[in-house]
Amino acid sequence: MSYPNDRKWFLYAEKLATKFLIHCKSLCLNAVDTFIEENSIEEKRLTEYMDIAGIFVNVRVQSDTYATLHHIFFDDVDWEIKRLRFDLWRLDSYIERYRQKASEKEKAEIQLIISCIRNNSEFKILNENHKKVLMNRSESIDTIIVNWKFIPERLDTMNKKKVSWKEIFIKSGLNLSIFENAHSFFSMYTHSNFFSTNHLYYLTKERSLTDKNFAILYSSFLITMILDDFASKFTEAQNFIAQLSELDIDIIKSFLHNGREKEKIKYIK
Repeated sequence: MSYPNDRKWFLYAEKLATKFLIHCKSLCLNAVDTFIEENSIEEKRLTEYMDIAGIFVNVRVQSDTYATLHHIFFDDVDWEIKRLRFDLWRLDSYIERYRQKASEKEKAEIQLIISCIRNNSEFKILNENHKKVLMNRSESIDTIIVNWKFIPERLDTMNKKKVSWKEIFIKSGLNLSIFENAHSFFSMYTHSNFFSTNHLYYLTKERSLTDKNFAILYSSFLITMILDDFASKFTEAQNFIAQLSELDIDIIKSFLHNGREKEKIKYIK
């Protein structure tokens, strides 16, 4: 069941969290110590390798999913701003779907979402320039430009420079040094980057294990942050944490307190 147009819209946070957890399960399957054997022509010996590229791509998807989840549902902004981001986010998806395969159903949904956006109390008080920054609309659906990643205090400059993933992660509280050392590195593996190609070509079994553990470490930071987010809003998440052992809590805190800036920790102090 979906709830796009009433007060239950916040339940979409659960759907994004489910997407995140699916990727986590995939990482567990992909990161077992299973190596593929292959005869190396160059070395004239048997080599072993793990699908490190797949692991890194997986964690990069986790990273973007978490950033989206926090930005829309858990960022420290007014509820109407959160709702506006949510509606712009789903509008962006419907427009993309319409561009791929135009249908009257998608077109009708787009018009409905635009109506929701126009009725949003925060959107109503924006000046016309700021409204265009968020939703620059012309007569054709194909030319609508949507900006769900907006930050209210950045609206004056966003038509010149869009909000980056880095800015969204900073607002989530992810330690900046962790972001800079991990997120961009993982990004190289979503494309055939020169360095990622060389890295994989010369990858050894020992380096594979190190890289796998690096990916799991970053994923663990994100998992504890998502636990902290949901516990700050939902009693069910609070009850889950309350049932954990002291050791489990200590492990969660060790990741959370090293991965998230102290002032951004919401619940698991």
